[in-house]
Amino acid sequence: MDTRQILKYFPSKDIPATFFNDANLNFDMIFPEDEGIIVYKGNLCGFYLYDGSLILPTQFDSIFPDFKGIIARKNKLYGFYSYDGKMVVPTEFQAINPVFEGIIVYNNALCGFYSYDGKLIVPVQFDEIRLDLKAITVYKNNLQGLYSYNGKFIVPCEFANIVYHNPEFIQVQVENGTWKVYTSENDIIK
Repeated sequence: MDTRQILKYFPSKDIPATFFNDANLNFDMIFPEDEGIIVYKGNLCGFYLYDGSLILPTQFDSIFPDFKGIIARKNKLYGFYSYDGKMVVPTEFQAINPVFEGIIVYNNALCGFYSYDGKLIVPVQFDEIRLDLKAITVYKNNLQGLYSYNGKFIVPCEFANIVYHNPEFIQVQVENGTWKVYTSENDIIK
């Protein structure tokens, strides 16, 4: 189907005529989204902005626009791209979950965490990750650890429970069930 004729099927979307004037833009299907246009050639899809800018070429199995960028799947693996086409998370994860703070990634039942600027904050080696306003709690073998949002490993993953007050005052529960204070110098105060 000639892409230039598809405009009549989406009269409510403001797709500029220049998008359809390029003879190279001949797609099987297009799906206007709030953020841009998903295009299909055969079984592969890509993504354009409404001004006609190519963001992702038609090489992905599926594309899901999100509030902060684009979730893209290729060869059954997921990645994340910004709306200017920059790869934020490589397309190498079995699942990803964009949240307000960043992107949680999953491989082989383990998870990690990326910032929206593409920095790996927490490596993909933990059973679970929980995000709060102050820090990222990581879980491994029923023990907890703590990362900052800039990627600093604050508390090693070796405590039964952690209560984070601020970087200088972190309560940790040790093996016998008692609580100790963990300092920013990685010392436990008895």
